[in-house]
Amino acid sequence: MISHLLPYGRVDRQVNYSRFDVSGVVSSDQGLKAYLFSDRGIYRPGEHGHIGIILKQNDWQGKFDGLPLAVEVTNPRGQIIDKGKITLNPDGFTEYLFNTYDESLSGTYNVSLYLVSDKGDNSYLNSISLRVEDFQPDRMKININFNNLKDELWTNPKNLKANVNLINLYGTPAENRKVSGYIDIRPTQFFVPAFKDYKFYSSKENKEFFSERLGDITTDSKGDASFALNLEKYYNATFNLTLSVDGFEPDSGRSVNANKSIIVSPLDYIIGFKSDSDLKYLKRGTTPKIEFIAISNKADKVAVPDLSLTLKKINHVNNLVADGGVIIPINQFLLRRIYLLIKSILQQKTALFIIYLLKKQAITLFI
Repeated sequence: MISHLLPYGRVDRQVNYSRFDVSGVVSSDQGLKAYLFSDRGIYRPGEHGHIGIILKQNDWQGKFDGLPLAVEVTNPRGQIIDKGKITLNPDGFTEYLFNTYDESLSGTYNVSLYLVSDKGDNSYLNSISLRVEDFQPDRMKININFNNLKDELWTNPKNLKANVNLINLYGTPAENRKVSGYIDIRPTQFFVPAFKDYKFYSSKENKEFFSERLGDITTDSKGDASFALNLEKYYNATFNLTLSVDGFEPDSGRSVNANKSIIVSPLDYIIGFKSDSDLKYLKRGTTPKIEFIAISNKADKVAVPDLSLTLKKINHVNNLVADGGVIIPINQFLLRRIYLLIKSILQQKTALFIIYLLKKQAITLFI
């Protein structure tokens, strides 16, 4: 027996007449847009605050000469401490100055801009936040360095440590102070200023970002402290390491900060190349030339024997695969590698190779 049910009166079959807005931001061609900015963003009590104001009409046809505007400044408690009226010039630019006092509250102040209406209901245009803070000079100085850092292009990660020295304002050691450390690890590429025309590649290049907290340590009687970076898990990667250290005042949240970045890699040498052609696209019948050099971490040329060159050919093949009765196109890659043994890279000169691409896609290599 077959029965039919007419879906009449179901909620999902009804039309919604609520007329809710689905079109995003709606604006008029004659609408105004305002942009506010300050000269510094932070002021000391007693200084003048300078606010720049720019207005434009959406159709860029606005005539702003004499347009009345109102400015309102509130302190961190939300109290109005300053307000005034200004008029625009024909170009839509103006500024507003307000005063702070020695007894002004520290914190975030808001400056709001309104379009004055004859009816008294001013229209809000935009606002900006700025801070008023008492000037507090640093009472400590912090220095950081790495234990085996030399004048080299990169540093080996093995047993790498970060040494911190914290001193007071007048040069005495800042002992028994809390020090916090963080490291950021991010991908990087080698760049050798002496060989800026060459591109250097690391097969151990890190492709991910990592952040790690090193914890808290305490300075000794000399103001020194040391972080063991424990980079064992990154031994097989090349990356940029940024160390950030904060030294704290006793019984206070105030601190001084220092940052230092180095390139870390376990490699003994890197290989760079340059070509007289764009290797991203090679035309058949051309003879692109490639020069190779090997560089140590002291930026010196080194000899590297027993190297091989691999050329990869990738064919793109589209297949149709049935998934649950649905035919889905799949783009597959067929990879063919051609291994070519090359002699070595000498220390005295660069190695020159010429790749000749035949019309039948056969590849030969001349050394």
